Amino acid sequence: MRKQCPQCKSENIRICSRRRDFLFAAGCLVVILFFSLLFYEAGVEGDSLQIFVAFILSSSAVLFAFIMGIYFFVRGIRTRGKGYYCNYCKKKFETPLLSPIAKADYLSDIRRPTGVRKKEE
Repeated sequence: MRKQCPQCKSENIRICSRRRDFLFAAGCLVVILFFSLLFYEAGVEGDSLQIFVAFILSSSAVLFAFIMGIYFFVRGIRTRGKGYYCNYCKKKFETPLLSPIAKADYLSDIRRPTGVRKKEE
């Protein structure tokens, strides 16, 4: 079954769920830990320029990851259930339209000899 937007019948929809938001928040925590370790390692074994570059890089990455982690965590808390978002008409909805997948035989015209018609039932 294909999922379609109820308004514009587009199949370009995105699933919005709590699990996805909490996974992004956990990914931001991993980024924060990685750049904290990077700064620590540069401080232990490095000269002043290396420490300065590591401080600028890690502090900006940690700040960005912290803001995005808070955003995704709050968004995950506020999300009530699974929802859908149409990327074409920008509409949020709960249940999409379900249409059957047409199983088209694209090679039937190639396999069939020319001039011979299928019998209609």
